[in-house]
Order: sequence, then structure tokens, then C-alpha cells
Amino acid sequence: MWNDQGGGFNTPGGLSQTPGGTSGDKKRTRAQNLVPVAISEILDCTEETLSVEGKEVGMISILGKVESITNEATKSIYSLKDGTGKIDVIQWLDDGQENTNDNISEDSRCRVIGTVRNSQGKKHVMAFKLTPVTSQEEIKGHALEIEYAKLKIRQLKDKENSAIGMHTLSNSLVSGNNFSSGSGGGGNSTFSNPKHEAVFKMIAGCMREEGISKEEIQTSLKSRIGPGDLNDALYFLSGEGHIYSTIDEDHFKTTDS
Repeated sequence: MWNDQGGGFNTPGGLSQTPGGTSGDKKRTRAQNLVPVAISEILDCTEETLSVEGKEVGMISILGKVESITNEATKSIYSLKDGTGKIDVIQWLDDGQENTNDNISEDSRCRVIGTVRNSQGKKHVMAFKLTPVTSQEEIKGHALEIEYAKLKIRQLKDKENSAIGMHTLSNSLVSGNNFSSGSGGGGNSTFSNPKHEAVFKMIAGCMREEGISKEEIQTSLKSRIGPGDLNDALYFLSGEGHIYSTIDEDHFKTTDS
């Protein structure tokens, strides 16, 4: 689906192992967390991967005004501005797929969940999801989420540094439950692999703040999915931006929740 020209899907090093990774897997793993940021934080980052308060970021949430939209055969490009900076957001389309974001237009505001990419020295965001923003409350809430994220990361790092019986810093979602938007929903997602579909629906159906554990998924689906298939499903869903880890590496929520 993605290639080098489009900010190909690399897996930069993260703080935890990607689900489904094996001891023989030499690839670097990508952080699986989801962190709200301002566009300027992306543009000002000089490292290969984006970090907030020293913690590597896997997926980002940004919110801004759409200045322009360019639709091409294989992708749509949104120029997004949030008051701190401007960045291109690229949403790649599968063969024959049309852009379905009819509710996002120029001069409207939207929220983007995606990953930061660097192509020919210019940063952009590869979007997994775009949703319209229609209220001032959500705009103000995003600004608060950004500051809360930094505070939460500092607190988690302090706990790690105190390190009495502590393990590696977990890939927690560092904002509250404010990432959900009015459109879309986990239950409406479909996948060509029925095992991926079953795992996604289990995760989407859990309403707990910490999400559902890998053990719970395995127990519920043990008659249909083995441990290896579960790891493969979690690896795929995380890599495609459908899920993220929460309180530790074995609890998951969907990005729709």
C-alpha cells in the first residue's frame, strides 16, 4: 500500500516489541503509542523519529484547518495548519479506491491520526484516519491534550527513573478518551483476513479505559485463533494504525475508541 516515495512504512525503534515479533526478527520495532502534538513539534524535531519529552512517538494526533486539498489517482494531500505551523497530510488510496472524506473540505477543520514521515528532507504525516472537527470544545480540548501528554510522560519517566521494581516505561496513551470523533467506528471496519477481523472486533468491543488484554483475546478466540495468528493480527492492526497499546504492551484499544 505504501512505498518509499510515499513515506514507506518503516518501523523505527520503539520502547516495546511489536506484537508478533520473534527473537529472530532483526527489524527495528515502531513505538505503538498515540500522542497528541502540535504541528510545530513535528516540524522542529531534528531526530529521525519524533519524540515528546524524550519519549518516542509511534502515532500522532494533530488538529488544524485544511488550507487546500489535492486529489490524485493514488493519494489525497491535505495542507493542514494549526497556528503553530503547516504540514502536508497524505492519505494513500488502494487501487481503484476513491477518497471518501467528503465531509472534509477546504477551510474546514479536521483531526488526523497518523505517523510522521520524511521524504526528501520534508516532513509530512501519513494519515490513517481523518475526521471532521465541528466544535470549539474539541479544538480547545486538543490543546489541553497536548499539555497533558507532556505532563503524563514526565510523570511516567519519573516513575521509571525511581525504578524500584519498575519495568520499562509502558507505551501508554498519554491523553484521555478525547481522541474519538463523531464519524467512524470500530465495528464498521472490515479486513480481508477473518482472523484480523475477529481480533479487531474483540478490541473494539471493549469499553474499559485500559482496553482489552492479549490474554483475554486469546481466551475468547482460542477455538478459532492460535497464539501465532493472534500475534500476527496484533502486528498487522498496530502497523496499519487500527490499534495501539495502552497501560502496557499487552493491552490494546482501537484508534476509533
